[in-house]
Amino acid sequence: MAAGIESLLMEDRFRVQRTMPADLLATPGYLVMNNHPLGIAPDVAEMASWRASEAHRFNVEPGFVLLGVAPPDRPGGWPMLLSAYDARDGAGTQLLAAWWLGPDTPTNPVAAFSTFIAQFGTHMSDGRNESLFFLRSPGTVPPQPVRRGYEVELHALRQTQQFVGMVGWAWCFGIDIRKYRSYLSLLAL
Repeated sequence: MAAGIESLLMEDRFRVQRTMPADLLATPGYLVMNNHPLGIAPDVAEMASWRASEAHRFNVEPGFVLLGVAPPDRPGGWPMLLSAYDARDGAGTQLLAAWWLGPDTPTNPVAAFSTFIAQFGTHMSDGRNESLFFLRSPGTVPPQPVRRGYEVELHALRQTQQFVGMVGWAWCFGIDIRKYRSYLSLLAL
C-alpha cells in the first residue's frame, strides 16, 4: 500500500525545498489531535521542523502541502513526520499534523508519509472510490471512513473551484487513532 501512495505522490511532481518554514502556526484541529499524553505540543513540532533537512512540497489548489521528517533531538529519541499547509494568502504556514515515527522509518519525507499512511491509515470512500489516500476528490463532503466505529483523525484540505462545477478536496486521508496510540504506547515501554 505504501508503494501505491508513494507512486501517486511522485506522479504529482513534488518539489524538494531545503527546509521547513521557521514559523508554523498550529491549527485548532492540530491542538485537538495532539491533546493526549503522547501528543506533540506545537512548539515541540515547530522546533523539530528546524531539524528537518528538507521538505517536500506538493501543490494543491489553493496553496501547497509540505512534508518533512525531523531526526530525533537526542540519542534514542524518535523521528517526527511533519505536515504543514500554506494557502499562499499571506496568513503563514499552518502546522497540520506531527506524528512520532518508529526507529526503522524511512528518512525520506515521501516514503515516511506513505509508510505511515499504509500502517495507520483507515480506508476512506468518496462514494465512488475507496482508498487510504486521496490526492483529489470531488464533492461537497470529504471522503469518509468505510468502517464505522473507528476513532479517525480526518485530514482533508478543501480545494477551490478551478472549473465550473469542480469543487472538492485536495489532500485527504484518515488516521486510525487507536492503532496509532497503541503503537506509541508500545514504543514508550
